[in-house]
Amino acid sequence: MPDERPCARSSQGGIHLAQLMLPPDVNRGEMVEVEVRSGAAHLAFTGKAESAGRSGDTIVIRNLSSNKVFQARIEGKGKAFLDAGRALGN
Repeated sequence: MPDERPCARSSQGGIHLAQLMLPPDVNRGEMVEVEVRSGAAHLAFTGKAESAGRSGDTIVIRNLSSNKVFQARIEGKGKAFLDAGRALGN
């Protein structure tokens, strides 16, 4: 009969959940290239990540010019996207 114990165990051996997790695409404090679209209008700038996450996650980013924070979706390593039309309910 095969051994049916779970893989994740204490430090006595086995694989821990943290070992299976992928590193974030954006870390807190990193500079992020932000792309903003609203209809045909397009804007790109660099912001500072105030939280970490992986592709598809929504994180908080600080606009370095205005010091205001907003949420954007991570699109890959060091990149985020904001659909301003959708964010404003248009």
